[in-house]
Amino acid sequence: MSITSVIVTSAAGLQAVVKDSSVDEIIVTVPLEGVKSLCLSPGQTLRSEGEGIALHFEADQDGIELSSDNTLRDIVLMTGPGKRAIFNIPDRQPGQLTIGNVTVCGRVELLSRVPGDGFVAIDGLTIVQADTRDAVAPGTLDGEPVRAAALTLWNGREDGRWRGSLADIKIGSEARPVLASGILLGGEGGGVKLSQLGTGELFCHNEPDARSTGGALLVAAGASIGQWRADGRIESTGERCLAAGNWGDIGTARLSGTLITEGSHAPALSNHGKWRELEVRAPLETRGAFSGGVLHTGTMTFATLDHVCTQGTGSDGVRIEGHLGHFVLRRGLSTRGGNGEEQTEAPQPSHGIAIGQDAAVFTLTVEGGIRTASPDCLPLDIRGRVGRLSIDGGLTTGQD
Repeated sequence: MSITSVIVTSAAGLQAVVKDSSVDEIIVTVPLEGVKSLCLSPGQTLRSEGEGIALHFEADQDGIELSSDNTLRDIVLMTGPGKRAIFNIPDRQPGQLTIGNVTVCGRVELLSRVPGDGFVAIDGLTIVQADTRDAVAPGTLDGEPVRAAALTLWNGREDGRWRGSLADIKIGSEARPVLASGILLGGEGGGVKLSQLGTGELFCHNEPDARSTGGALLVAAGASIGQWRADGRIESTGERCLAAGNWGDIGTARLSGTLITEGSHAPALSNHGKWRELEVRAPLETRGAFSGGVLHTGTMTFATLDHVCTQGTGSDGVRIEGHLGHFVLRRGLSTRGGNGEEQTEAPQPSHGIAIGQDAAVFTLTVEGGIRTASPDCLPLDIRGRVGRLSIDGGLTTGQD
């Protein structure tokens, strides 16, 4: 089967060729300025030939709209940070959408409002800048408002679903975090079902007076991930901005980079859904008031953490309010804040590990001890059930 390829060297030529359904592959060989928003015809591939070739869109324009069975690869797309660099037609069956080795300035938003399965395969996507302060997220987190994301994959129908895999996703930088959530997955019905998610560095920021939850990775109800591998640092700053939050279903997760939040009410890891196995191989740190290291209210079979440190008032190291099979902490835990008090809250200590009255843990193993800064903050506060407890390194309180 022959493929019809066309080489493009101008913005006007690109605008014309995307409308030609007889063209299968569009190859851009030079950087293009002043590009207007484009919609690829069904089945078309857009790629560049050469290193770092970019399409620079006009300031008030979105980028590339995908129709169905489209591929984007080996290209740079530059829109305004608040614009959509890549998006699709939500009311059209998307078929298979493929993105590979693509760098963008702007948001990536893939939505579906049609019955049946849509497929997405991303292998190499870097979002250098994004700003969703004027955008509206397509859904909620268990009824609570959520900050729109730099990368969104969302299904809006009970009888629809996204399936696929996302690999090598990088968002923002330490010097310039995205002004948005990082990744948002979820939706109605079958929602989103990913066999794997692979992330590199993720940096995001939420506004100081934010009333919506943000986070580097937000897995809403209706989303499931078979395997999540995180190979880079994950850092979230600002109020209510988590490193990772799960309201859906995660199989296994291997996180090898440091997790940091800096802002109030921003736990680093928050699980309210199902999570089979979690392994964090690097330190986990929070630097804000009422920002515990780990908040677990759902179900989890295995959890292994490296080291946990919280620095704000009212910030437990680990709080367990759900069911957890086996919990292991390899290099100890410390809380450096004392009691925290807000206008609508009673004083809340910064306990080391707190296990709520309705919680149940089968085995709890701590290596490296637990230390809290204030005498009012207990290294270990157990009110629920623990089958077997093992602590090596002692329990220390009242020392900063």
